[in-house]
Amino acid sequence: MSEKEEYKNNNNNNNNNKQIDKQNKIPIKGYHISAKLTYFKLLEDYYFSKRNDWIKVNALTAPIGEDFQSTIDLCNQYSNENNNNDNDNIDKSKIPLLYTNLSIEHNEKTMAIRGPYFLDHSSIESSIESSIESSSSSSSSLSSSSSSSSSSSSSSSSSSSSSSSSSSSSSSSNNKLARIINNNSIIRNAIPNYQILTDKYLLYKHLFNSKSKYQVPTYFINRGKFENKLEINDNDNNDRVIWYLKDPLLNKSQGIKLFKSIENVLEFIEINENKNSRYLLQKEIHPKLLNGIFKFDIRIFLVITFTPNHTLVYIFKEGIVRSTNSPYKKGDITRDSQLTNFCYQLEINPDFQNILPLSQFEKNNNNNNNNENNNNENNNNENNNNNKIFNKLKNATKNIFSSLLNILNNQASGDKISGWSLFGLDFILDENENPFLLEINISPSTFQKSPNDVSSICQNLIKQVPIITF
Repeated sequence: MSEKEEYKNNNNNNNNNKQIDKQNKIPIKGYHISAKLTYFKLLEDYYFSKRNDWIKVNALTAPIGEDFQSTIDLCNQYSNENNNNDNDNIDKSKIPLLYTNLSIEHNEKTMAIRGPYFLDHSSIESSIESSIESSSSSSSSLSSSSSSSSSSSSSSSSSSSSSSSSSSSSSSSNNKLARIINNNSIIRNAIPNYQILTDKYLLYKHLFNSKSKYQVPTYFINRGKFENKLEINDNDNNDRVIWYLKDPLLNKSQGIKLFKSIENVLEFIEINENKNSRYLLQKEIHPKLLNGIFKFDIRIFLVITFTPNHTLVYIFKEGIVRSTNSPYKKGDITRDSQLTNFCYQLEINPDFQNILPLSQFEKNNNNNNNNENNNNENNNNENNNNNKIFNKLKNATKNIFSSLLNILNNQASGDKISGWSLFGLDFILDENENPFLLEINISPSTFQKSPNDVSSICQNLIKQVPIITF
């Protein structure tokens, strides 16, 4: 039974006992979220703001322990010292910080909490570099801990003291710079080595080396040279084949250029691009079309939780079908008929609504297939068909992450850190409904400007996240 359940039962079952046993008192934990339309804002609206055991604090000044367990101990200690159940009268300056979206997380021994005067990521990076004293950031190569069904958040043992509550360093200049803390002292937002997922170059290098059947045909261009052998057949040179040149670090359809021939790609790189840059050159997957007209991809959501003992992956049982604004035509390199990113399509047409839940798409697709085949199936078969595409995406995800988990889990176990990350995986289906992974996004869109049946998907997702993370 969880600590929260014990506390609830004591109150319900013993009305005469007005003194709550300190051992059963709920820890008071601090959070600081600063966001508008991201999933962090939804997390605050649907979870943190509705709970008495989470209090909003100032991430730059709130007490923080030397490691995760000592921060938890501080939360327990504060809870036991505070006998006032009225949160409005709580001294928030003494509540330890356990969670924030203001952290800048690297594969280092320390991380930073952003101050209010940071304007962009580059200024954060330069400030952090000047604030962190040189220290050994290399971690020993540890064997990854095997996945476990254990549900405990963290079990790193450490001795904590009240003096450590405020000992985590804060930068000078009146908190205008980053606050530097140990990387394992609060709940982290980013699993270590997440760049292998979100850097498309690194991700596709892994898929290429593992010979994944879910990879789009890809060539790697580094410093103006191909890293893998460029193999072109006669079909690749016809005017109905499109080539995508992608900057691996950009998103929202930025950094994508479309070409009709390899020759045009090479000429463009030679004339216009920095030869020190990395690029992915990907051959188009001729797609299955939405309603036989529009190109689309499918976003599914993944939550990864990590502790020193295990790394677990959860797939949300719903997806989002994102479509283009204009009809698809083979060989057409018009961006609004080829790029499915929802934010990009909204820029073209603010009234764009060609987006729907995957479950609705599967139902429509199944009905269309049944009508075409004059196939009268029983309810069980129909239900199975309604999940057919989602099951393909789930199997693809399991296959891809079976080899990635060890890489991601390594530092989590070595540095005794705990946290969770939310990712959005984008797949495209070919004409035979075979899935291919396009990219993986950290801090994915929550589609709150989309129709209610889509925006509610992300709301339901965020409502479930705390069940497995906090």
